[in-house]
Amino acid sequence: MQQKTKGIVLGNRPYNDKYSIVHVFTEALGRVAYMLPRRTSKRQSLSRALFMPMSLIEIECDCSEKREIYPLKEARSLRPLHHIYASPVKNSLLFFLAEILSKALHEAPADQRLFQYIEESVFYLEQTEQSAANFHLLFLYRLTRYLGFPPNLDNYTESSYFDLAGGCFVPFPPTHRHYLQPNDAKTLLTLNRMDFGNLALFSFTNNERRMVLDYFIEYLRLHIPNFGTLKSYEVLQELFL
Repeated sequence: MQQKTKGIVLGNRPYNDKYSIVHVFTEALGRVAYMLPRRTSKRQSLSRALFMPMSLIEIECDCSEKREIYPLKEARSLRPLHHIYASPVKNSLLFFLAEILSKALHEAPADQRLFQYIEESVFYLEQTEQSAANFHLLFLYRLTRYLGFPPNLDNYTESSYFDLAGGCFVPFPPTHRHYLQPNDAKTLLTLNRMDFGNLALFSFTNNERRMVLDYFIEYLRLHIPNFGTLKSYEVLQELFL
């Protein structure tokens, strides 16, 4: 059975001399791995340029049998990301978030709300002419809602700590090392007030931004099995933080 679906490219890797494996979070099927020819003929609409990280594409494949890797019949771009790929800052942000999503959505089923959130976020980054300095912080904060472990802000007080492992504010330091001091924990309330409409109104210093991102990566690592390390984080630090 041939099926068409929208998809967001998470990344690709070489498989052998003839094929690469492309990982795509699709609207209809969740995360799917596709076989992509490393060389394409003029008759094929499978240009490798379509499969840059976080590209939004429409794909057609044969889904009649359950497989680990599906053959890819056709693909086309739904919205080129010209401004993102022309900007070193936006481009590095996108590669970083693609790596985060690749780890967070390792075996993700179809989730239309999550798909729409990622799609709308990428569209915002593509079209905004305002600073993207805090885009990734807001993206990650909101992503935790869709992944099922958003920070619980209910018990906040000015002297409370944030337990990264428990995902909540506590009155005393936890017995483990994964927590935020009261001054750092306040940042979560700032992020909770942010959205893409008012993002430019908030500012962090480079040190504050680095601190928030480090804690978010730790938070994700604590709540996502086998999260591992992030290769793109060093590039992001050099270009942006």
